[in-house]
Amino acid sequence: MIVLLAGGGGNINLDGEGCPTNLSGNTLIRLRDALRAWGFATAMVDAPADMAGGDGLAGFRADARIEGAAAPVAAILLSTITQGFEGGRKPWVAQTVFDTPLREIDVPTLVMAHALDGCPSTPSARAQRVVDRIGDDHARLVVVEGGPAAGNLPQGLKACVGSAPHGFGGQDDIVLETMAAFLTDALAAGR
Repeated sequence: MIVLLAGGGGNINLDGEGCPTNLSGNTLIRLRDALRAWGFATAMVDAPADMAGGDGLAGFRADARIEGAAAPVAAILLSTITQGFEGGRKPWVAQTVFDTPLREIDVPTLVMAHALDGCPSTPSARAQRVVDRIGDDHARLVVVEGGPAAGNLPQGLKACVGSAPHGFGGQDDIVLETMAAFLTDALAAGR
């Protein structure tokens, strides 16, 4: 089973049928049906009701630990937040993936970034640092280039949307194929 954790505030607002009513442009939410078509079961995790506002999930997800038989066999990080901003209106804007114990990740990990990601929090130039922190023995980096979204590069926070390079806009096929191949290899390795 692939557990999908949408970025941003993480509030996908699942309806009574288990379908997201928010963040439909998010890469993982867009790819959920295609992942199932490739034979992977998926589960979408919504933000808790008391964290469904615009403040995001702050450190909530970073504090979760899954061990034993339920632990993940692999991890995929897309457009990872690698750059925080001290002194922002909200304290969580200073948090990055580097605030988590990345060295403790001991499963195969795929880090994907887009070369033209203009989102201030997820510059692709910093993605290699995530791999370095996890360690080359567990992590690898794939940087996607080009695509239809490359012709229209929004600036600032407008660059942090699914239709922009940040969300691999128009490149779902390459993201899906890369993810599926990675997961297939990780499962075949017996993890």
